[in-house]
Amino acid sequence: MAFLKERSGVGLGAKSGFMCFLIIFCSVGLPQPAAEDALKSAIEAQQNVQSEGARSQQKVEILDEEAKVLLDEYRSAVSTLRNLNDYNAQMERQVGNQKQEIVRRETDLGQIEKTRRHIVPFMLRMLKVYEQLVELDIPFLPKERQLRVKQLKKMMDRSDITLAEKYRRLLEAYRVEAEYGHTIEAYQGKLENGGAERTVRFLRLGRVGFYYLSLDGSEAAKWHPKEKRWIVLDNGYREPIKQAILIAERQLPPDLVKLPLPAPEVVQ
Repeated sequence: MAFLKERSGVGLGAKSGFMCFLIIFCSVGLPQPAAEDALKSAIEAQQNVQSEGARSQQKVEILDEEAKVLLDEYRSAVSTLRNLNDYNAQMERQVGNQKQEIVRRETDLGQIEKTRRHIVPFMLRMLKVYEQLVELDIPFLPKERQLRVKQLKKMMDRSDITLAEKYRRLLEAYRVEAEYGHTIEAYQGKLENGGAERTVRFLRLGRVGFYYLSLDGSEAAKWHPKEKRWIVLDNGYREPIKQAILIAERQLPPDLVKLPLPAPEVVQ
């Protein structure tokens, strides 16, 4: 029967041919029970081969998946490494620029310290000149200006004020003094004369003329810069000085006023 099946051409392929060969061999050389045992053993062997092939194929597929995962991890690691290299290169450039900036700033700090050694004595001289100006100038607003000098002196000794702020305040004091030279001002204040003190109305015309008028208008005087004293004026100047005071206080419109002025000095 087995021989007839093989000859009938039922397509068992190579595996079937091998099986048929065994069946024929068994049919020719072995008794019927032995042939069946041989056939069963061959079938079991073939099944074992097929199972082993399936297991091998499964292992191959598992290894192929693991290889794909490792390849993806490798590609990711290569990309990360490339990004890190680019980042490190950028950081190296930044560190190089920062080192150059540190060197530049250290150089600037050295220049600043050198400048400080020159600017501080210069500012002290400015303050000394300012103090002399207030002392030798016509005696208008004496308390206000002397207080400004004291405050500037105290400021120069303070460590919590920057050098730039000290310089700014000195320049501001000079600016205020400069404005006094081209402004007109009238104010009421104390006049000391011969140990006595009385209240009068002062009039300042820039730094050219400085006058006072008693509150009752009975006396007018001008400051003599050379002699450093007050000189009482003729009665004819009392009214012009009063008018000039009202103009300075903006109680009258600007107008021409005849006032005595010190004679200009001729430099030899």
